[in-house]
Amino acid sequence: MDLAVWAFSWIDEYYYFVLALFTIIGLYGFKHKKIFIAALLLAALLSPIAKNFYAVDRPCAGMAECPDSYGFPSIHSSVAGVFAVASMGTPWLFFFLPAALLIAGSRVLLGVHTVSQAAAGLAFGAAVYFLVWLAVNRFRHSKFVKKHGLLE
Repeated sequence: MDLAVWAFSWIDEYYYFVLALFTIIGLYGFKHKKIFIAALLLAALLSPIAKNFYAVDRPCAGMAECPDSYGFPSIHSSVAGVFAVASMGTPWLFFFLPAALLIAGSRVLLGVHTVSQAAAGLAFGAAVYFLVWLAVNRFRHSKFVKKHGLLE
């Protein structure tokens, strides 16, 4: 178990570097780049709000190495969910879907989230992407969507 914890701890240590790298890949490899960026930003902004709204403790609450924020939903998993859904219909799905599952699983293995918190994060990120996509498609004939090429 210690080896697995050590192996997954890099996600926390290099999170922003990996996030930037994955985002660059997404900007080149995903079909709906602008929807992807909007969903990524929304998931990153709304996940902490959801955490404070639900106020569900982490499984490690009270321990020395535990983050001081609430645990539901997992922000790492929310962001990973956006990447997994955004990669649908591209060859990158075969990378980002397993990566999203690994990230969610690592949060549980590290003891900072429960399975339900990590799964809720994946679902939250996927839902945010789909809602942004639905909103843009609902107004696909509007001048704003056409002018800014939101479906390109």
